Amino acid sequence: MRALALIAPERDGLQPHIPTVAEQGLEYKFVNTPITMFAPAGTPAEVIETVSGHVAEIVGSEAYGEEMKAKGLLPAYLGPEDAEARLRDLAETVRPIIEGIM
Repeated sequence: MRALALIAPERDGLQPHIPTVAEQGLEYKFVNTPITMFAPAGTPAEVIETVSGHVAEIVGSEAYGEEMKAKGLLPAYLGPEDAEARLRDLAETVRPIIEGIM
């Protein structure tokens, strides 16, 4: 089996030989599925900061990076504010798609 195109905004660092769909001349809306941790509203900021710090440390570790690479994934970490902004952007991207099929 040979991959023809990658559905992503740029080539994958683990498989740089696979062109993106945009490079193939196709228009698309990129929608990734981030793995995100959530906490209940009202969770103390200190708890959020502590958990976030530990997650950042784990995601940045060599062992985690190797495990993700073995699964064909690239680890990435966003702090609480950046993750919230990313999820809001994602919602704005998919809203017209969902409304168009409903």
